[in-house]
Amino acid sequence: MSPIDTLAQLFKTFPGIGERQARRFVYFLLGRDAEARTKLAQAIAELENTITQCEQCQRFFPVGSTPKKRCAICSDSSRDQSLVMIVEKDTDLENIEASKTYTGIYFVLGGVLPIRSDSLDDAPYLRAKALDAIITSLKPQEIILGFSTSPEGEHTADRVTRMLLRHKFETPCTISKLGRGLSSGAELEYADPATLKAALESRSS
Repeated sequence: MSPIDTLAQLFKTFPGIGERQARRFVYFLLGRDAEARTKLAQAIAELENTITQCEQCQRFFPVGSTPKKRCAICSDSSRDQSLVMIVEKDTDLENIEASKTYTGIYFVLGGVLPIRSDSLDDAPYLRAKALDAIITSLKPQEIILGFSTSPEGEHTADRVTRMLLRHKFETPCTISKLGRGLSSGAELEYADPATLKAALESRSS
């Protein structure tokens, strides 16, 4: 396999990137000067030492930006620790934060469960065990399932609900879903602030 093919295969592992677009990326890089390619390679390499993962919500955040191993959101005492929203990915969290409509904390699951899979354990990239541990530790009063309204998102929400219902909560805990405002198939990553606000305000258990 040529270096072009190898890099194209790596680009194909990115979300939503197919064969043709992956090869476009490679040829785009080849058309740039050596300095531009070097800067890109260095920026990717530096992620290892400059970005870490929050021990609570599992989101990625800059090393040294907080004094602890928790991100700024989880470390913020003004956030409602009794309200937890589970989202698929970091970009969903960032979009909800940008809307300035949510005051609780988060958990980033790491993706969605394929329709063909029946259990969260079938997908190693999903942080099911970490979610179970955090819910046990935090004992929230409400858990919001902030998944996309795609078939995979709905399937994941169903399996997460099953897992959560196995918990023996010491105090009553409501499991709710985002409501009106999100159209069928909508990705949270691309929803506008008004849509997110409506979805949060109309969430239902």
